Amino acid sequence: MTTIDRDQLRAVLYDTICTALDDTVGSGYTQDDAEYVLDAALDALDTALLAAGVTLPRRIETVEELDALPKHTTIVTFYDCVIQLGEATGRGWRVGFVPGVGPMRTVSVSDLPAIVLWTPGGAQ
Repeated sequence: MTTIDRDQLRAVLYDTICTALDDTVGSGYTQDDAEYVLDAALDALDTALLAAGVTLPRRIETVEELDALPKHTTIVTFYDCVIQLGEATGRGWRVGFVPGVGPMRTVSVSDLPAIVLWTPGGAQ
C-alpha cells in the first residue's frame, strides 16, 4: 500500500513552491516567503478536504496513538491487514475485527506502524 503522509506532502510542496519562486524573474523571495505560501496552501487544502468530508490517511507508530483512536476507526496494520477497532483497553492493545470477515483479534504494538484510513466523524 502506498500512502503519502502530511510531512511527505509538505516536503514535495515546499520543493515545488521554492522552485516556482526561484523561477520568478527578479523574485527576491525568501525561504520565509516559501514557508508562508506552503502553510497557507496546506491550510486551504485541509479546509477544502474537511468540508468535502475527505480525510487523508495518516501513520500511527505508538500504542498511545492507537489507544487515542475512537471506536470503529479503520486501520491498515504493518502486516497489511484491514482492521476496524473496538473499544480502547488502555492496556497497550485493542480488540478489532476484519470488516466483512468478522473474526475478533487483538491489535497491539506488533501491528504498528499502521495507517489510519477512516475515523468516525472524519476526525484524524
